[in-house]
Amino acid sequence: MLLHEVPRAQLFFPTADQSTCRDAEMLAFAAILATLDDPFYDPPEHLVKYETPQQRRSYTAWASKLRDDLIGDDSGYDQVVPPRSDARSAGGDGWFADEFSAAGTVVGLQIRFFKVESVKASEGAMRLKVWVRCKWQDSRLAWNASEYGGITWLPFLGNSLSAPEDTEIWLPDLQPYNTITGIIDSLDAAVAQVSSDGTVFWSRPGLLDVMCKFSGLVAFPYDSMRCSIEVGGWALDGNMQGIKLGQGPGNDKGYDINFQEQSQGTSYQEYEIRNVTADLVNYQYPCCPYYWPNAVYRITLQRATSYYEFFIIYPVIILTLCSFFPFYMSFEVGERLSYGITLVLCMTTYQALATAMLPVCGELLWIELFNFYCFIFSM
Repeated sequence: MLLHEVPRAQLFFPTADQSTCRDAEMLAFAAILATLDDPFYDPPEHLVKYETPQQRRSYTAWASKLRDDLIGDDSGYDQVVPPRSDARSAGGDGWFADEFSAAGTVVGLQIRFFKVESVKASEGAMRLKVWVRCKWQDSRLAWNASEYGGITWLPFLGNSLSAPEDTEIWLPDLQPYNTITGIIDSLDAAVAQVSSDGTVFWSRPGLLDVMCKFSGLVAFPYDSMRCSIEVGGWALDGNMQGIKLGQGPGNDKGYDINFQEQSQGTSYQEYEIRNVTADLVNYQYPCCPYYWPNAVYRITLQRATSYYEFFIIYPVIILTLCSFFPFYMSFEVGERLSYGITLVLCMTTYQALATAMLPVCGELLWIELFNFYCFIFSM
């Protein structure tokens, strides 16, 4: 018999059969030894102060028992079947009530944009360092905290529905539609945090390699390039999985950008994120009777212009101004012709070198017109 199964009065107060002090001492000594074998025993709170249930001595035992009751072989939990959302069980109140999935749950989506790793305008590709956060309700994972040592949240393994050996609970089916590499390979596996009310929070760091249809390149190098990322379900439609932006009341934005960490952002890079917007849209496909909800992220990138100003714009302006010097020279000076020819050759050579810095696109750029008119004036 373990200590938590023995009445406290029997441990610390002698009964009629325990008439001697020696018997009481032996019983107390046996009780102390029992605590060493009882994983559910916690010292009294007047002796040890606990800030959280995780600091209790019995946390490991209660957590293991809770995990076995929730997802063990006898629990009946199926990680492939989506959970039923209880968004309208309280009469339509709550954060999930606005976007209700008919047969499944609603997933709150938020992407934190941590850093721009690379942008290839000519290839229409962009790589971002992000944190993808998901939040949803799974009533099958709810429990009464008072029955499990006061535990209010519990970790579970989470990788992907397509990797069941590394996944213990149901996970959302979300995929960027214009990704180059699937997020199964580009995002790291992470632990999902489940609260006692069944709320699941799952955050994963990783990279997003997306194909972009860039726009706004005409004003190069003073352009603000824009790229859209569409995130939605791949196998689960809106009938089984809804999407909502944000992580709850007071945090209803589908994106997050801040500079709390010292390592966020870059000091020496060509592009930086200037603005992000997120909206929800529904797509309909001939193959499927239900709509497919998508979160569309529109990212605006700002280019660092000082490099192009000093190596493309300013030198061309100086050469163009120098082309007017022969008009102020005397007619007797024989070097006027050679000076003009040398200047035209310099302008042609420099523009050939500057062309390698220009992005390849199907639009007529402002900088190309600028170089053309400067070449005309230099002649």
